[in-house]
Amino acid sequence: MSTDPNRASRPTLQTLRDAAPSLNPTMQRVAEVILADPLAAGSSSITALAQRAEAAPASVSRLAARLGYAGFPALRSAIALENGRNAQSGWERDIGSAITPSDSSADVLDILAGTAARALRDAVAGIDVDAVERAGTVIA
Repeated sequence: MSTDPNRASRPTLQTLRDAAPSLNPTMQRVAEVILADPLAAGSSSITALAQRAEAAPASVSRLAARLGYAGFPALRSAIALENGRNAQSGWERDIGSAITPSDSSADVLDILAGTAARALRDAVAGIDVDAVERAGTVIA
């Protein structure tokens, strides 16, 4: 777990972004690798992450401590948890709470089809048809 009791209230990746400019070059590389692919970082070993950042595993541990974590396993867990929350919020934003465990397969299919249709309508509404036609004319 985190060594800082207030740590859980701050998003891990944002904390890392905020800290990055004040880190030494080696820790900055580690931070960049984490921020470039948080999903991989949340499931990587300390050795694999260190190799991708061209750093020593000890540098990864020091970065975790600098961010307020007891060590890399706690940091990795926080990153993985944040990734999971982001995926869940994406589901809730896209699907909402319309699908429940008691829904039949047919109901789920209807809800997903409606969601896809709504997303398509929203995407089409954002297209400037006149601009597309002008671009087509220029290309032709």
